[in-house]
Amino acid sequence: MDRRPHPLGLRTDGATHRLAIQPQEAQTVQRMFRLYLENSSVLQTARTLNAEGLKTKPRSGKRPHQGGPWTKTAVQKALTSPIYTGMMPYQGKVYPGEHQGIIDKEIFELVQTALISRRRVKEVAGETNSEYLLTSIFYCACGRG
Repeated sequence: MDRRPHPLGLRTDGATHRLAIQPQEAQTVQRMFRLYLENSSVLQTARTLNAEGLKTKPRSGKRPHQGGPWTKTAVQKALTSPIYTGMMPYQGKVYPGEHQGIIDKEIFELVQTALISRRRVKEVAGETNSEYLLTSIFYCACGRG
């Protein structure tokens, strides 16, 4: 029996032993994708979900919890999971699943494109608070900046 936790919005159907949508949790997943498309910020999406009182998936087992606050990492992981489109990742590849998707493939692809473009902007611009464009690219001969 598979003991891995299910993603938010999905559970195993006892009769078919296949993934099935949990409607209330699926609404949170759909809200997350819409929020990201509106604000293009993983961190802002997590903050909004938390402000709205929406929680991560509750867990049972050795370390149970009732669902917690969203983090940037948790949102990023959910936004990049193809399982929400009805696909199943397996050993680095993605295959059609036997479950219904929560998110339309078109919306998923829009989010992936936005995530990639935001990552490229950060890579090009660098993580700096400087007002000078070439900070972290060029340095003076003295080595101090």
